[in-house]
Amino acid sequence: MEDEKLGGKFWLAILAGALLCGLAAVAVLLVIGSAWYRWGFFGMFLVLSAVLLLIGWFVDRREKKRYGSAG
Repeated sequence: MEDEKLGGKFWLAILAGALLCGLAAVAVLLVIGSAWYRWGFFGMFLVLSAVLLLIGWFVDRREKKRYGSAG
């Protein structure tokens, strides 16, 4: 077990993943903050709800194609 070490490739992949997650979080916060600034809390809530419903719709369509209709 002592010979098995995590190589540089592994740590570069971890670093790249962390940077991508950070950039995605900044992008999401900028969009939400911009909607809040322009349209207030209710407008931001509507935009966020619409985006989440759209994502849910795409995921539901993909699952329906994968497993067929359940009903």
